[in-house]
Amino acid sequence: MNELGLKATVTRPEPCKVCIEIAIPKEKIEERADSAFSQIQKVAVLPGFRQGKVPADMVRKNFAKIARDEMLQKLVPEAIEHVAQENNFSPVGETNVEALEFDFDKEMKFKVTFEVKPEVKLQDYKGIKVEKEKLEVGEQQVNEALENLRQRAAHLEVAGHDDVKKGDFVVLDYEMFHEGKPVSETKVQNQVAQVEDDQLLPKFAEQMVGMKKGEHKEIKVTMPADFKRKELAGKEVMVKIAINEIKEKKLPELNDDFVKELGENITLAELKERIKKNITAQEEARIKKDIEEQIVNSLVTAHEFPLPNVLVEKQVDYLVERTKQYITQQGGTTEALGLTEEIMRAKVKHDAERQVKTLLLLEAIGHNEKMEITEEELRQEMEKTRDIYKKTQEEVNEFFEKYHSQIISQMIEDKVFKFLTDNAQITEVKAKKKNKDEEKQ
Repeated sequence: MNELGLKATVTRPEPCKVCIEIAIPKEKIEERADSAFSQIQKVAVLPGFRQGKVPADMVRKNFAKIARDEMLQKLVPEAIEHVAQENNFSPVGETNVEALEFDFDKEMKFKVTFEVKPEVKLQDYKGIKVEKEKLEVGEQQVNEALENLRQRAAHLEVAGHDDVKKGDFVVLDYEMFHEGKPVSETKVQNQVAQVEDDQLLPKFAEQMVGMKKGEHKEIKVTMPADFKRKELAGKEVMVKIAINEIKEKKLPELNDDFVKELGENITLAELKERIKKNITAQEEARIKKDIEEQIVNSLVTAHEFPLPNVLVEKQVDYLVERTKQYITQQGGTTEALGLTEEIMRAKVKHDAERQVKTLLLLEAIGHNEKMEITEEELRQEMEKTRDIYKKTQEEVNEFFEKYHSQIISQMIEDKVFKFLTDNAQITEVKAKKKNKDEEKQ
């Protein structure tokens, strides 16, 4: 119902952009003005008058700005909402109001522009063809996980042999020289290093093999082209080294005592079973994600529609911020990597567009299938959150209240993925075969 009696002219200068010229009749503005001044008069105070007793004409004269601001704060959003609902628009981002003409006894006019979600004309999304890797968790994977635990629990002790072998750990002093002169800040003492090619400079490890404790040696190596010290990159340098000690890694035996040393009050057999369950859960999650990625690829390829710039830019902001956080966590800086804001935004733009397109597609499918989240489903999600994160019910309630819309959106997205997976044409393939096929592509 058009209570404002407004007139609106809608244009679409861009596929996802709406421009509306709105006019509200003079009589409606006068009605709202009378109401606004009447409310102000009830609380108005001026010298010589008690609260609520200021004459109407003096209220209009002295409180015009307050009335104007209050009216605009209500009228503009009300008019925009009416036109949006009438035209079935879904505005995203902020609205831009301009060319405002307003007076208490005249027709009110203004223009508003905002972006909207596009109309998504869904193609057939049932029966999407996907390949599902067969879930296989064998003894080899369990043993590899156990071996990783052994490696982490290993300790170094003096080697039982006198000369350096591949895989040993040596405690050494070294200093670099270039063109006969020592290189600044390269003199190091008692450095522990593993004698492996991928751990040291090229050809360095193999020249250490056979050296004995206390032995000194001069080793020539060519520095990598991407060496962090640019003055040495690609250059041949001489390294003077001295072996102070030779050590080797000692691994604990795989038995019940080893498990107890890990702080677990279970047997080795029980640890293996736990590891197998964990690997199985990880593989199930990976396979599920792989199926979802195939579904997304199919949906994105089959659908073409414009994207609201405001949503893309918002996603670009998020991806850039995540990139910055990752670089910081790794101990680096964007400046050192030569990453300006402009470069980072350009790098993530394609991913941002794909992610926005995916979200709009999933939203459209959820709407088309009339998917909703029931109170029972929400309650179960709250219980799951409480149990996983060990939160109190009060903390969970507060979290769900604060992020209600985001949580509901994520739950519907999960529902859509389950629906699409349940209705997909799935061909089971062996993991090895699938990986080989991918290598050929």
